[in-house]
Amino acid sequence: MSREEFRFTCELPNGLHARPASYLVRNTQNYKANITLHNIRNRQEANGKSVLSLIAADVSFHDTCTIVIEGEDAGQALKQIRYFITHELPACDTPLDGKELSRRLPPSLAHLKLDACYGQATDDGWAIGAPVWLKEYRFSPREDHPVYSGVTGERLRLLGALKHVKQHLKSAIDNAELVAEREILNAHLALACDPDFQSRLLEHVDNGLSVAESIEATLEHFSRILESGENSYLRDRVIDIRDLCDQILRLSYGSGRLYSPDFLMQNSICLADNLTPSQFLALDKRFLKGLVLQTGGKASHTVLLARARGIPVIVGAKGARELMTQARQVILDAGLGLLISNPREQVLRYYQQEERKSQKQRDRYEPFVSAKAITRDGVAVEVAGNIVGIDDAELTFSSGAESIGLFRTEMLFMERSQAPCEDEQLAIYRSVVRLAKGRTVIIRTIDLGADKPVDYLNLADEQNPFLGYRAVRLYPQFLEYFKTQLRAILQAAALGPVKVMIPMITSVDEVIWVREVIDQVIEDLTLAGKQAGAIEFGIMVEVPSCVFIIDQLAQHVDFFSIGTNDLTQYFLAADRGNEKVGHLYNRLHPSFLRMLNKIAQDVKAHNKWLGVCGDMASDVRTLPLWVGLGVNELSLIAGHIPEIKEKLSHLDFPACRELLSKILSCESSESVEKLLRQCRVESGVHPALDKPIIAVGFDALSKEEVIKELVDLLDLDGRVTNPQSIEEAIWKREAVYSTGLGLGIAIPHCQSNDIYSDSIGIVRLKNPVDWQAMDNQPVDLVFLLAVRKSGTSEGHMKLFASLARKLVNDTFLAVLRRCETADEMLKVLKLELVELVEYTK
Repeated sequence: MSREEFRFTCELPNGLHARPASYLVRNTQNYKANITLHNIRNRQEANGKSVLSLIAADVSFHDTCTIVIEGEDAGQALKQIRYFITHELPACDTPLDGKELSRRLPPSLAHLKLDACYGQATDDGWAIGAPVWLKEYRFSPREDHPVYSGVTGERLRLLGALKHVKQHLKSAIDNAELVAEREILNAHLALACDPDFQSRLLEHVDNGLSVAESIEATLEHFSRILESGENSYLRDRVIDIRDLCDQILRLSYGSGRLYSPDFLMQNSICLADNLTPSQFLALDKRFLKGLVLQTGGKASHTVLLARARGIPVIVGAKGARELMTQARQVILDAGLGLLISNPREQVLRYYQQEERKSQKQRDRYEPFVSAKAITRDGVAVEVAGNIVGIDDAELTFSSGAESIGLFRTEMLFMERSQAPCEDEQLAIYRSVVRLAKGRTVIIRTIDLGADKPVDYLNLADEQNPFLGYRAVRLYPQFLEYFKTQLRAILQAAALGPVKVMIPMITSVDEVIWVREVIDQVIEDLTLAGKQAGAIEFGIMVEVPSCVFIIDQLAQHVDFFSIGTNDLTQYFLAADRGNEKVGHLYNRLHPSFLRMLNKIAQDVKAHNKWLGVCGDMASDVRTLPLWVGLGVNELSLIAGHIPEIKEKLSHLDFPACRELLSKILSCESSESVEKLLRQCRVESGVHPALDKPIIAVGFDALSKEEVIKELVDLLDLDGRVTNPQSIEEAIWKREAVYSTGLGLGIAIPHCQSNDIYSDSIGIVRLKNPVDWQAMDNQPVDLVFLLAVRKSGTSEGHMKLFASLARKLVNDTFLAVLRRCETADEMLKVLKLELVELVEYTK
């Protein structure tokens, strides 16, 4: 019997919990060999084919584990499992929000009187509604169940319930509206199919327990194991086991015997001690506006499902039940972890301001979803999407992708016992091309090999798979697989524009050979009476040898695409997955940037199209570099598309070219980063006075509302990086002395490097508000002076004094107060404040 083993470090921030464990089991369950995981830290041992056993091993972030494989197919299993754990497992989790969600309240809210309690913040978003207590969920397996029917009868009852649960979950997965729902339901299906879970249930029944007692004992066993672990994320999985047990129990004895969903009749903020994923899915989402969960963490599956649907949640809110008892209405703020009871008018107005701001932000990005991506001076840079299948394509196009820049087709070939046939591939490619509706789809041919093993290729292990037998290097040996894929791609191309891209090219000979195979496949299709569409043929530039023969390659290909991830690691000889050399894997290394410049120059010299894919394409910092290099396309994941389009609109080609010239002279990556930071400041520069930061007729009840509105105006116009810090800086000055200067005027002000552009924001109020001015006169005209910090307050004070001198003129003030629109006010100000405007340039 063959025995293999390897050691790895868990790179999952939340540990090996249900979802990633279920992905791992998909890779282990098809092998005959026994597969065991050993957690070195806590000496726990787990069955590698059991999700429950794996999560019970309490594998936490950075735990070292050993996988031991024993059996006749141990060698094959080792290849697949080692690849999966090394390259795919780290991406099999939904990461927690990287930013630290703060409980610190914005000053404009903190100054108001709140009857509130705090919970754990989970994400941005807020909601208002009537408080609703969801029925207490209790797992009560021994209540009101039929008489014990013997071992055989109970076993049949249990097996029937398990079968129906699996069918129900499979149906729910097929009908799930969101990717997050499908993933969580798949994790539940993996639990239902788990051999340890099923064997324990059946063992209890065989030992004389009823189905209900067996379920209770099994739940208690796994709950005890998970709750005793150190990982809070794994403790959150107990409710998933309970959820599954509840479903089996209901299907064993009748669906009406336990929990039934609450009936919501109005917009509601729902409070629950605990809420399982299936109970959440059963609630009426039309009226479910927010969730307050007393137990669990922000990584629970119920929270993730709610967030996927845009429903704000807070967890662990102490005092929430008491707070909501007397409330007619509550506000839930998930970003602040705040629950407010019976909010007063001022609090409601604060959130109304927040909603107006959110709508303006949505409106700001909306034009970029449907518009072409162009720079400020009209240079087009196509923004495309990366996909692995049809679901990705739908999301990518709805996010504003102008094309598909990278269709990673190898995912269609993995985690299966044989390659997809021509018809299966053709159906998928055609679906994507139809979704594209005339937009280009770049399909990368299979990038399989030693670092992405599939069993049916039977490839040997390699010491350095990234530099090994992979991608185009495999095609001659597996020519039929390659031809089958080309046949499917070429037929799909008859429906719309398609480009074929070949990975891992190192020489002209490889390109010539691939071109000959494509020509032969086109001829074969024609002889078979099948229509082959016209395609463009291109290659990935990811092996450094390509960089120095682009002039020769350009004679044979139609386009090039820079694969930044692999090109970086190959050029710098730094494995991007190796923590010990992670500091060397630096895309801003001056020599790497010079190589990118050479690629761009050589490609353009031969009038060829140049795209970019990989993580660097979606890095906002490097966007000016790509513009300066003159690339035709950036391909990125869907979530970044609107932002990249919007950021492009603030850049101009000559400035980016000048920046590129400076960067190519840098001696260190630190110098490059400094220049890129300065570019972000300069691209964010706006006129000190401008229409978007002027509001006329603003209806406010308080000083807090006015200051919030002014900061919101600056934020919406892209002038600040952290609006809360700007607001705090303003209030810090207000705490020392009032900026109400008399004559109905206030000039709040601040200095901060969170400001991109020196700005004068202006609000003329519909009705005056109290500002505690020195003459006790209410204020109806407010000027916000926001100045970028320069290490001295001298410039700030000169600007303040200059503005104050202008505002003591009664005639000038009367003219301002008669202005009915922001345009009118801007015209007056530009005429009267020429000196001030010039000073802030």
